[in-house]
Amino acid sequence: MKLTGALLIITTAAFAQLSIVPISRTAEPSIHARKANLSAQALPFWDDFSFNTNSGLPNDTLWENGARVFVNDGLGINPPSIRVATFDGLDSLGSPYNVTDVLAKGFADRLISRKINLEAVPADQRSTVYLSFYYQIKGLGEMPDTDDNFSLWLKNSNGTWENVFTAAYNTELDPKVFNYVTVPVSDDRFFHAEFQFKFENFARLSGPYDMWHLDYVYLNSGRVAGERSMPDRTISMNLTSIFDGYHAIPISHYRDTADELTVIPTIKLFGLLENNFQPFRYTTTADVKTLKAETIEAKRILIEDDAAPVNPVSGNTEIILPFQILNLTLQKQFPNDSIDLTADSVSIKMNFGLNTGDDNPLIYLPSYEPINFLRNDSTNRTFTLSSYYAKDDGVAEFGAGLNQSGAELAVSFDLLKSDPDTLAAIDIYFPKFGDQNNRTLMLKVWNHNDSV
Repeated sequence: MKLTGALLIITTAAFAQLSIVPISRTAEPSIHARKANLSAQALPFWDDFSFNTNSGLPNDTLWENGARVFVNDGLGINPPSIRVATFDGLDSLGSPYNVTDVLAKGFADRLISRKINLEAVPADQRSTVYLSFYYQIKGLGEMPDTDDNFSLWLKNSNGTWENVFTAAYNTELDPKVFNYVTVPVSDDRFFHAEFQFKFENFARLSGPYDMWHLDYVYLNSGRVAGERSMPDRTISMNLTSIFDGYHAIPISHYRDTADELTVIPTIKLFGLLENNFQPFRYTTTADVKTLKAETIEAKRILIEDDAAPVNPVSGNTEIILPFQILNLTLQKQFPNDSIDLTADSVSIKMNFGLNTGDDNPLIYLPSYEPINFLRNDSTNRTFTLSSYYAKDDGVAEFGAGLNQSGAELAVSFDLLKSDPDTLAAIDIYFPKFGDQNNRTLMLKVWNHNDSV
């Protein structure tokens, strides 16, 4: 929501509580053209969904059928690497699988790998082939029901799918934790030239319900049961805002308070390399695009160059411990004196890059080639100085609805300057949910309320 006033009221008559609901996603049909007739690939197979495009779809050179799942960086909590594939009750176009029966259950989203030539694996190595992955129940989505599940299937030489792993709803599954699984692929019936595997969920088919999240899928030979270590240190979750409490601020309100509002962002990192405590370094830059008098100027600012991270409390050099999330605070904030505060608007894209050496030949064994573990070492996030306020990051994880007829909702916020201003517009995202018939809302703006 983007707000440029003092107090917003959405009202009709009575007070009520907010009801939190999952929301649908929308996709353009044109992006669902898939690559066909791909030849079978050789081992290894690896996808952590970090290098997928902004389409929200899995990489179609790795997945033969993947348009049903939703690749995102907003619904998983502390994943092993940034972005996850989310399974729910919506199809490839973001529509429910069943629109007539809200309680209908069945197999919903499906993610099928392209063909993999396991016939080429030498007989003496076939006992070392394992498929591993991480999964999470719920995350920031909707909790599955008692009869829901998430499963893995392998295709045998007869073309038949065999179920080899199922995660059922379980109250002991922590919705904030990604669980690690390794599955042996050792039986002779799987070693054929057109081997495939698939993930799917059994869920309610009437909307974005019963969510499971998948990350870091890896299939290769030369492995052992339970093996978890990978020569990879990753970005787990994206940068926080460079503005205190906001992702966008009116530039005229930012001018007098820039020093107070500009803060040092944090980012979450994850280490998959066991028994290795090597330090790492990072680089941050900002791509600044300035609009002034219909003229656009673009420049890149170097903020930290190959910096060694330091713990702000102990003063020691930070390291990414194996299988632990590191909440890293950067050392330098965005230099607000480098932008033109008399401009009409400024777009700031903050770039973060890990310098880990995850392609170091001493730890990057030949068996991993051609995997590029540097792909999950960089990310960016854009912040705006323009004519509006935005507190959110632009990714809607849930919808908030009023739970009774004739209810009202108030949203308050503080202007960042004392001078009078004008409310020119209000942007509200109304997701598809329930009755789609026309409804009328009354909007009121209050300058001040002593009781708030």
